[in-house]
Amino acid sequence: GTTRTSDISNRIVKKRTEYRPETITNILDLSYDEMIEALAQGRCVVNKFGQWLLTINGSVRREEIRLPLYGE
Repeated sequence: GTTRTSDISNRIVKKRTEYRPETITNILDLSYDEMIEALAQGRCVVNKFGQWLLTINGSVRREEIRLPLYGE
């Protein structure tokens, strides 16, 4: 099955906090957005799941490179 961010938020509320599930979901989503932005900037992201670093392999001609800015 699939576990979504909202499911994780509900689990947290049931176990150990008085925050609303919506608040936790919002905070988690904000953190995911910040991680994605950091990766798009070429930075390494380290969290409990591991170390994340975006790499692109292969040969690409410079005029073919078009990376959208985060949030476009």
